[in-house]
Amino acid sequence: MNNHIITKTGESQFNLTWENVPDSTINLDFRPLQKVFKLTGVYCLLHWQAKPKGLRRFGVYESLNDNYLSVDSADLLIAPYLKTGVLQIDEKVHTTLPTAVMLYEKCYLRQIEEKWLIGGGS
Repeated sequence: MNNHIITKTGESQFNLTWENVPDSTINLDFRPLQKVFKLTGVYCLLHWQAKPKGLRRFGVYESLNDNYLSVDSADLLIAPYLKTGVLQIDEKVHTTLPTAVMLYEKCYLRQIEEKWLIGGGS
């Protein structure tokens, strides 16, 4: 089994790679989204990881702890009371990833047994 490695490289920036999987590195920078949409406070951003094929997952950025989680869809729960916003920045202007996310405001990540919940907001 390959290990998934997440390294924090700066504020709102992360590097993801799969051990022993060539060309699996993804460099994530959430700052352009934060700047364009003036994101502040407590929120989560959900996106789909574009690679590597066969090992793709969802990624969740949590502003509360400036943290990033990579998770399989079967292990991710979203509280039903949360409103979903959809944000996308112009790929011609911004060359960083991700360029499109789902926004959940006033919430955070919480582990419940083997699952992860985006919730806590109202």
